[in-house]
Order: sequence, then C-alpha cells, then structure tokens
Amino acid sequence: MSPLLSHNSYGQSDVRLLKISRRSTRHEVADVTVGVRLEGDYDRAHTAGDNRAVLPAQAVRDAVYAMARRRAVRQIEEFGVRLAEHFLGGDAGSAVSRVRVELAERAWERVGVGGRPHDTTFRGSGGHRRLAVITATGEGADVESGVEHLVLLKTAGAAYQGFARDAYTTLRDAPDRVLAAVVSARWRYVNPDASYGLLYEKVVRTLLESFAEHESRSVQHTLYTMGEAVLEYSPEVAEVRLAAAGGIAPLADPTTPDIDAPNELFLPTDAPHDLTEATVRREGMAGELRLLKRGEGRRGSE
Repeated sequence: MSPLLSHNSYGQSDVRLLKISRRSTRHEVADVTVGVRLEGDYDRAHTAGDNRAVLPAQAVRDAVYAMARRRAVRQIEEFGVRLAEHFLGGDAGSAVSRVRVELAERAWERVGVGGRPHDTTFRGSGGHRRLAVITATGEGADVESGVEHLVLLKTAGAAYQGFARDAYTTLRDAPDRVLAAVVSARWRYVNPDASYGLLYEKVVRTLLESFAEHESRSVQHTLYTMGEAVLEYSPEVAEVRLAAAGGIAPLADPTTPDIDAPNELFLPTDAPHDLTEATVRREGMAGELRLLKRGEGRRGSE
C-alpha cells in the first residue's frame, strides 16, 4: 500500500509588527502579532521535492510587512481579511486554496497629562490581547474576533456546592468563595461586515459587567451567563466561545485557630488549575453564518 499525503500546510507564525501612524499630531499605535498558514496543492513539494508551487515562508512574512507599510492597521479583522485576499489573489501562486490568518493585538492606552490623553505617549494596558482569526477561500472569508487573558477576581457573590463526589474527593462545599479566573472569549458574526472595533469594546465590557454582577454557583454557571449576556446585548454576534482557567483561590492554612475570624487569607496558585469551556450560540444560527465575500466589509476607522 502506498502512503497518502492527507493534509499539508505551511506559513509563518509570530510575525511581530508595530505600526505607528504619524500623519497628524495625534499618533496611533498598532502592536500586532500575525500568523499565516497556507493550504493548497503542495503535494509534489512533499512527495517529489518539487518547490515550483511553493511561495517561500519568508515571502509570507515579507508580505505581512509590506501590507502593513502600505495600509493603516486600524482593525485587525480588516487587516487579516486583506492579507488573506492577497494570498488568494494569484501573487502567491495558483496552488493556494485556503488561508488562515491569526492576529493578536496588544493594547496601548494614552498617558494622561493635565487631565487629557497625551497625543504621542502611551502605556501598556494590562495583559489581555485582542484576537482575530480569518479563514478564507475563493468563496469568501469567515471572520472571528476575540479577547484573551482577561484576569478576573471576584471576592463575593460566588459559591460552589452540591457537586458530585467520588472516593477521592476532598473539596468541601463553599457557599462563599473567591472566584479567580483567566478568561478568553471568541465570537463569530451574524454578518461578517460588522463594526469590529466598536463591537469589540462592547463585548469586552459586557463580559466584565456580567462577571461582576452574576451570582455565581460555578464557573460553568458564570461562563454561560457571560455568553448569554453577549448575545443579548450584541445582536451582531452569532455565537461566543468562552474558556476560563483557574476558578478557585484555595484558603491557606490559618496560623491561629480563630474560627470567628472572616476568611481573608488565601493561597494564589498558577498550577494545576481548573479549565472550563462553553459555547453559547444564538438559536437557529447553526450553519447559517454568512461569509464575507471578497471586496465586502468595512474599511473605515472606528
């Protein structure tokens, strides 16, 4: 029996770029990491060492930089769509049939001076990053947005009790616990030509507010509530996938047996940690998401 090449792809990952727009006195900063993966008819490159159809991976990286030089990088979703269209447009060779572009943007916020945001000075705004994933073929592009590494802590309004137990379970019921989690979310659109920047801010704000206001009975309970809130307040979103790492800050051993003292001493831990995932989808949307056709979509700033 002869071996069969069932799948192949190649490209560049972790392409870093910092685009600074200086066309006015108020500068704009985009700090983005890009990954590009090309799929297509590259069988002979694998089976016969024939590279004629293969655009070098270094050229993929160079194309990312060239596109960033030529155009503003205002919304990473739009930048990702333009990159995907470039690689499908013929310059990269007729062998390309599918492109996946992954983007992560580090947020910078303006430093306040005299009560006003400074035009040209910035500081890093926490560890979270904005995400986008573009999956494109000749038929069009699927656009996904997201956020990762939202580090959240809830010191009241959380409980975990009444759970299943086995012979090795040591965890006790916690009617009042500290809930700590690193939350990531990704969402897809009813129509992929959304106002990406405005919707990103709206979804992140909804996630934070629902986490804060929700009376949590478990991490699962909280994730569903967060996803439900996104769909309620953002009709542009078709589904949202959420993940939470962490969940509990265990109580440290007290130094004194003062049972009347409130629970105020906890032991932060990084590993091992809980991992909980949930997808909340708008009813009736399965299989009905529209592709962003080439040439569609918003190209203005937001």
